[in-house]
Amino acid sequence: MTATNSVVITANDLRALAEASDSLRDVDSCIVLNPKGESPAYIVVTRDDAMLRGLTPIIELHTDDDPRVPSRPSLQLRTDQALVFRENHAHDINECDAIFTSLSAVEKFVAPYYAKIQGLRKAEEMRMRFAGDSTVVAMVHLPASIEDEGAIGASGHIFAAVQQHEGAEGLQLLSLEDFLAR
Repeated sequence: MTATNSVVITANDLRALAEASDSLRDVDSCIVLNPKGESPAYIVVTRDDAMLRGLTPIIELHTDDDPRVPSRPSLQLRTDQALVFRENHAHDINECDAIFTSLSAVEKFVAPYYAKIQGLRKAEEMRMRFAGDSTVVAMVHLPASIEDEGAIGASGHIFAAVQQHEGAEGLQLLSLEDFLAR
């Protein structure tokens, strides 16, 4: 039975809407019918974009950052920013092939990768630690071609980039095992 003025949304539509709304933080947005008439049937756009394009909002949204997650300092990528690993061996930040600076990015990309290697419990522990530790600026992935010998360990090529003590240059790279153990 379908209610009058109801909207039928598939599970795939819901997944697409969740992904799209998660990428908009502290922005007034809305769910609208996809103007292209293709799948997904509904999309998320900012309220300003909907007005500009003449789209009629079906549901209005406002996504707030989680107040339980501490704010992080901004990370400016520059060629002289060193990522320091064991025995002060430094990597240029631009050697990273992936840098994840938000909890959303860690949940979408790092946690599934780590879960495949270490299991769901360890992946959730890593995610919770990232969410609660404001000294962690990012999770980074170094390609195998530039890894330090013996640095890979059980966590693969993912490292936590952590602020060092006052006066130290660069960001300290911790293997996920070392990050979870501290």
